[in-house]
Amino acid sequence: RMLRKSPGFTTVALLTLAFAIGANTAIFSVVNAVLIRSTPYKEPNRIAVVLGTNSLTNTLDLNTSVPNFEDWRSRSRTFENLAGYRESDAAFIVNGEPDWIEFAWVYGDFFALFGRSPVLGRTFGSDEPNPHAIVISHRMWESRFGESQGVIGKTVMVGGVDFQVIGVMPEDFSFPLRETEFWAPATALPNWQSIRATRRGGFFSVAGRLRPGVTLQQARAEMTTISHQLEAAYPVENQYKRVNIVPLAALVNGTTIPFMLMVLFGAVVFVLLIASANVANLLLARGAARAQEFAVRMALGAARTRLLRQLLTESVLLSGAAGLLALPIAAWSVRALIAIAPQKLARLADARIDAGVLVFGLILSLATGIIFGLIPAIRISRDAGRRSHTTGVHARGLRRTFVVAEVALAVVLVTGAGLLIRSFAALQSVDPGFQTQRVIAATLRFRNDYPRDRRYALYQEAMTRLAQVPGVSAVGGVSTMFFSGERNKFGLRAVEGKPEEKQTEWTEMTWATVSGDYFQALGVPLLRGRFFNEGDTAGKSPVVIINQTMAHRYWPDEDPIGKGLKGFDARGHNDEWVRVIGVVGDMRSNGLERKPMAQLYETQMQSHDETEDLVVRTSASANVLRDAVRSVDKAAVLLNVSTLEGRLRAQTAPRRFQMLLVSIFAALALALAASGIFRMMHFAVAQRTREIGIRMAMGARPANVVSMVLREGFLLTAIGTAIGLAGSFSLARSMRSLLFEVSAADPVTLCAVASGLGLVALLACYLPAHHATRIDPMVALRCE
Repeated sequence: RMLRKSPGFTTVALLTLAFAIGANTAIFSVVNAVLIRSTPYKEPNRIAVVLGTNSLTNTLDLNTSVPNFEDWRSRSRTFENLAGYRESDAAFIVNGEPDWIEFAWVYGDFFALFGRSPVLGRTFGSDEPNPHAIVISHRMWESRFGESQGVIGKTVMVGGVDFQVIGVMPEDFSFPLRETEFWAPATALPNWQSIRATRRGGFFSVAGRLRPGVTLQQARAEMTTISHQLEAAYPVENQYKRVNIVPLAALVNGTTIPFMLMVLFGAVVFVLLIASANVANLLLARGAARAQEFAVRMALGAARTRLLRQLLTESVLLSGAAGLLALPIAAWSVRALIAIAPQKLARLADARIDAGVLVFGLILSLATGIIFGLIPAIRISRDAGRRSHTTGVHARGLRRTFVVAEVALAVVLVTGAGLLIRSFAALQSVDPGFQTQRVIAATLRFRNDYPRDRRYALYQEAMTRLAQVPGVSAVGGVSTMFFSGERNKFGLRAVEGKPEEKQTEWTEMTWATVSGDYFQALGVPLLRGRFFNEGDTAGKSPVVIINQTMAHRYWPDEDPIGKGLKGFDARGHNDEWVRVIGVVGDMRSNGLERKPMAQLYETQMQSHDETEDLVVRTSASANVLRDAVRSVDKAAVLLNVSTLEGRLRAQTAPRRFQMLLVSIFAALALALAASGIFRMMHFAVAQRTREIGIRMAMGARPANVVSMVLREGFLLTAIGTAIGLAGSFSLARSMRSLLFEVSAADPVTLCAVASGLGLVALLACYLPAHHATRIDPMVALRCE
């Protein structure tokens, strides 16, 4: 009833709290889905991933060899189960149309490790008698087989090989990738026997289930001992090879995603605190208007505790109503977050307003009501019946404290947003080393069962057909264009005229195969020498093109053209000198945020390797390109078709996502702080009406009154800004991993924030100050 009597106050308070609680609930639903809610496996805290490491270069190797894996499994006593898995893809025919499917080869008791049973049929283990049995995902069962109960026993052809469906997994089982369509025994690989006999290199990743009561530290200690034993037994294959063990959740989410979500959650908590301070100030002002009511209540015998209970009841009722209003805001916000979030944010699609999130929203609403209601309730109940009431020194100081706190919190949030915006702008200005305009990027795949020479011939013919399409000016291919996840360090076996490079001096390096006019299609500049030409065939001496970083690494003060090196021989001989014929500009193939790494390029005409990543400089449509590819081979598939600009945008999507959200929250915080300053100054002017009337009656000019009001508002803003800048500097230091080429104490950002807050304070104070100059002295003197 009291809230209905003050519709203006109630509406402002409800909306302020609803948006703040809704934003917190939405972000919590994301944090709950990605970080808190357990993965859909049996006792997921006991599942870990076993990673190989190089103790000399301190680099990770996600894959291990089959012999090493079998030794791990036989010698380990801390793991009750170890299983291997390898992501793969292959051609798949759907209704006569070619498609490409993601799946996983698995080895050992893979399904038993995760503790999940199929919804239909059965799974397989290490003793599976049928090497061509597969277990399909629920998504594949739904999309490819219409959820038919008769799917068990069906035969599907993948990569030219027939597999038999024996089971269907639950809808929430999708390891190792969300796109995984089925799981097949690794023993079905045609070259399985040679893979199983090779200890050098790596074949698959390894997951394990710890025994009950075993800690990660105990497992790491044991696996380190086993790695030392294997190095002693096989010094050539296992030199410097060690093992690290991480929880499954750490592999899925990495380190950036949890930190990014914690930053977002901290931002919305700041918004909630600002909203709470705002509403607390409203309550103090409303308490002044209800001074006579409280005096009458106390005259009739009401105790302070009775008034305190009443005020807290009103606050909690207000926050509870705001919590209900926040639910649709939170639901809409979650859908918006899923729509704009980068695809790499694991399990984000599972975010929803479930029972746990509802409980969080309820607790948050009640806690917020107590937070913003308690201090004003104590102050109002203490001053009830006094003449000074909330107009007294203590109440005025409390209101000012709330405003200073709002400004300080807003400064911290706006500074964080400013640093992220500056980082994103710096990232967008980075030169990738190639031109993206009018370039279409795609993945070209031919059937796995085609012989290597046939696939090579098909790639060559596809280049020719695509080059003949009207509007195509250049077309090329590369084995892998982007190495965003590549962190390994390599060195060449030999460099002509140079001493052997120590492994401790190795840096990141990649070796790629290119075809067609790859460099021309991307507009990569030729700095020295020449590009590949039709004379660089398999019958000629192997040649490579290197990038500028590679040239500086091995030939910093001399011309590298004609120099010889030994590494990955283009023809697989590994005993012949490979000659450098050209140097091209650096491309940031390893991500815009990282410095270019050393790169070597060989020609497909000598290696016959696949160059599935196509780049086509064209004005033609993607459908025309698909038709050209299908004219070469009806089973050919053109995947992931997009503009090259789109590919680069995808790389910066996580940074764009966090920048956008923090900026939205910062704008909301700024608006709340501005409204807090405005309301406080408006209330102060109203309380000082008689004083202002006397001043004007005594000859004060309007400019004097405006200056007096603005001085108070600017003083509070200056104090809040100073406190906020100090706090933001400390916070920004912890955000260094999210910044790019911007320091935590970036002067441009700090000056912009201080200036912006000053302008906002000016606007927020001007209207009350202007209103004060229009007070009629005679009316003001009669206001008592």
